[in-house]
Amino acid sequence: HQFIPNFCKQLLGKIKPNAIAISLIKGFDKAEGGGIDLISHIITRHLKIPCAV
Repeated sequence: HQFIPNFCKQLLGKIKPNAIAISLIKGFDKAEGGGIDLISHIITRHLKIPCAV
């Protein structure tokens, strides 16, 4: 899951703003402030588009 932020940075600006992401990755990662962060939420945050699982 560590590749997600870097991969999203490569896609940012190349995706239409009305696009919807679909992730086949189920799971979560450690959140920066503690706790967990769903992979779909990480994708949404980085790409600034909704992400479904």
